[in-house]
This record gives sequence, structure tokens and C-alpha cells, in this order.
Amino acid sequence: MKFRWPGFIGLGFALVMSLQACGFQLRGFSALPDQLTNLRLVADDLSTAQQRDLKSQLERAGATLRYGDELRPVVLNIALETLPERKLADSAGSNKTIFRLSRQLSYSLTDAGGNRLVDNQRLVQRQDLELDDNNLLSSEGEKQHVLDNLDDALFNSLMIQLRRL
Repeated sequence: MKFRWPGFIGLGFALVMSLQACGFQLRGFSALPDQLTNLRLVADDLSTAQQRDLKSQLERAGATLRYGDELRPVVLNIALETLPERKLADSAGSNKTIFRLSRQLSYSLTDAGGNRLVDNQRLVQRQDLELDDNNLLSSEGEKQHVLDNLDDALFNSLMIQLRRL
């Protein structure tokens, strides 16, 4: 079977044109609303790595982060809390324990005039984790990995909420 470029190109062109005709547009990463493009982030209890990840997501979404009040930015207050872990199952025979790890992200938005745009909203993420009771060093590393994944999920959920404003 002989491959013919002109037919393949024509088929691709027809597909692209039909997608445009139905209103589909490839947009990539959606941006924050205009009122949130000038932001000051207040996240004192986040680690340096967590702050870096959150700032990176905000900047990719179109926010310009401010560190003072000279340009009257909207203030985004963030607090991240690790909720108590919960033991779901314990198998004495296999030395495995299943825990539920949870994190909560609280946020609020205040405009330059001091008015609350969003007042103390909470996002929660949970993940179950099976740990080997005989390998405590590995278990701590697995816990930290799950907590990092929960942070990423919370930051993604926050970005979705901010885009909806």
C-alpha cells in the first residue's frame, strides 16, 4: 500500500475545519479573571516548596504577584492544614495498616478596599495509604509523597475555584 501525502493532508485539513465549525478551540491553560491578575499572596504557614508551587501555578494562570500594597492588589490568604490521620484497617497477620491522610486548604480573597470577595472557603483532599509496619523508614517516605500529592491536588482545586470567580 502506497502512502499518499496529499490525501493525508486534505483529511487533516478537513478535520481541523470541522472542529472549528463546531466552536471547538484548543485553549491550553485557562487564565484567571481580570480582577485576580494583580495578587498579593499571604501564605505564611506554607513551606518554601509549597509557596513556590502555588506561586508558579498562579503566575502560569496570568497572575502578577505583588509583595506590597502600592498597586492595590487583591489579597489571597491561604492556610494549609494536615488533618489528623485516621486508621481504617489493621491486619496483624500481614503487618499492614491502612491510613487515611487528609489535608485542608482554607482561602479568602480581599480586594484593595478591604471588601471580601471570597470569605474563608475550605477545600479538602483525602487519600488512603497502605503502610508496612515492619518498614518504618519507607513508610514515612510514602506518607510524605502522599501529602505532597494532596498539596498538588489542593492547589489545582484552588485554581479551578479562582477561575470560576
